[in-house]
Amino acid sequence: MIGIYGVNSVAKLAIDILRSTTSLGEVTLIDDDQKKSGEVFYQKKVGYSLNAWKTQFASNSEAFIFLAIGEKHLARRHEVFHSIPIARFMNIIDPRSFIAEDASLGTGNLFARFSSIGHETKIGHNCIIWTAAIIEHNTEIGDSCYISPNVTISGNCRLGRCTLVGSGAVLLPGVTVGNHCIVGAGAVVTKSVPDNTVVKGNPAKMIQHNSHSHE
Repeated sequence: MIGIYGVNSVAKLAIDILRSTTSLGEVTLIDDDQKKSGEVFYQKKVGYSLNAWKTQFASNSEAFIFLAIGEKHLARRHEVFHSIPIARFMNIIDPRSFIAEDASLGTGNLFARFSSIGHETKIGHNCIIWTAAIIEHNTEIGDSCYISPNVTISGNCRLGRCTLVGSGAVLLPGVTVGNHCIVGAGAVVTKSVPDNTVVKGNPAKMIQHNSHSHE
């Protein structure tokens, strides 16, 4: 059985993939908002809080969890991931995605349809790789990153942890983007970006510090 923590578009995506690929049995939604308890979301009942789900781990070795915490709360996503034994996470991979055989994957990740992970690329733990996102060869993606649809991350790039790359953005070869950064939708990143920075535009320019980096 697998619990999905969060009720949002990421949860919908995870459910769609699991419906077509999983052999784990029941999928249950988890949310700490008591108002959502018992509600039905995307044909699934919200049945547990996170703490209640953790009790499943002690009695069921086949109880897993996936974090559907979205792009606005990546620091929280990172915190929750590290509060749960790593063995309780699994990757959710759409069969229409491409992952090179020599790519290295952490756990707790989601790879949406038509996403592409290139040769000798390293993906950390707890990342969301959305539809048609392309991550080219020899690139490293840190933990708890959120790669939006139609992003292109060129070869030999580096992303720190808890970084958001907005829809349609492009990172040119060799660029490093630090921890807790936000790359705006449609941005073209031509040079490296320091930690805790928000960049937008073509070419991308710093517009502010990321004030939510330690939420």
